[in-house]
Amino acid sequence: MTVAGAELIAPPPPRAEDLDVWNKRLWDFDGQVAGALGFAISTIRFSGRQRVLISEFSRSKEVGPPGKSVRYGVAVRLLVQVTQTELNANLSLPIVAAQAQMGLTSASSSLSVHGYVGNLSGKILPDQDFNVESYVALMHSVAELQDIVTNNVQHIRPVLLEVPDVVVDLLQERQKAIGVVWALSNIADGRSYAQAMNKFALPPDAVISAIQNTYRDLLGTDSHDAKPWNEIQQKAELELGKLRLRRRTVRFW
Repeated sequence: MTVAGAELIAPPPPRAEDLDVWNKRLWDFDGQVAGALGFAISTIRFSGRQRVLISEFSRSKEVGPPGKSVRYGVAVRLLVQVTQTELNANLSLPIVAAQAQMGLTSASSSLSVHGYVGNLSGKILPDQDFNVESYVALMHSVAELQDIVTNNVQHIRPVLLEVPDVVVDLLQERQKAIGVVWALSNIADGRSYAQAMNKFALPPDAVISAIQNTYRDLLGTDSHDAKPWNEIQQKAELELGKLRLRRRTVRFW
């Protein structure tokens, strides 16, 4: 199985009757991280930066050595993809539904069941815009699906639900590396932080942080308009060696 470009060889799944953990969780991911972990998020519907909220009811079991274990099981999963100009630090499904209802954000939902082979015809609502009305309908559908999965163990076929945190760390380290190289490339070319960011469309938070830190370390200022002088340009050039990002515009989808 490939996640974020890394090969992950998972151990065999446990039996349905061995799934020993019942859980209900809510994740809040950056869109890039969610996509890298294999969650099906749209890259076409929205053009702004994205957050992905994932509400999951599951019966599962961790398999493998500590720190490298994977989670197998059955899950009812509601994924809500959110795009807005200003992303609040704390988001919840009711808050997103209310904001979408008032036209303050755009959101879409996708309901799915993983690791269950019984008949669910007509039970899973189709992908749709997420607002107050759809939130109520989705919560009703989720509750019904939870009841079906809970009471029909014979139809459970455990699937991989979660991979180690090291995969997320790997993605973020790659993003930081891209940010550092992009900053050094622009510093070497004499561009300010503002000019560098203007040429980098929709970067993830890890990339933004790496660019900011690199400019701050070399220029000694947080000013977005300060331009590097010759000595700093030469230093950036030396650190880069032959490694450059020279695309006219870099974009994260």
